[in-house]
Amino acid sequence: MPAPTILALDGARRRGEATAARILDAAEALFAERGYHGTTLRDVAGRVGLRIPSLYNHFASKDALYAAVLARGIGPVVA
Repeated sequence: MPAPTILALDGARRRGEATAARILDAAEALFAERGYHGTTLRDVAGRVGLRIPSLYNHFASKDALYAAVLARGIGPVVA
């Protein structure tokens, strides 16, 4: 049986991945509705129910978030 700390880290990692996916979902919808310039990180964080500093734990900037949204959307087409 794995040590409890490993299980805790694995659980935290999964929660972090789930939060990042929720952020991407919200950002994709907002960018589609309002465009890049009409969407703020505050808008994205609010839609996900996060504070902006928590959003920065997953994406370093609005540009990084936009790039991740594009990569997720275009990646399967390119592949």
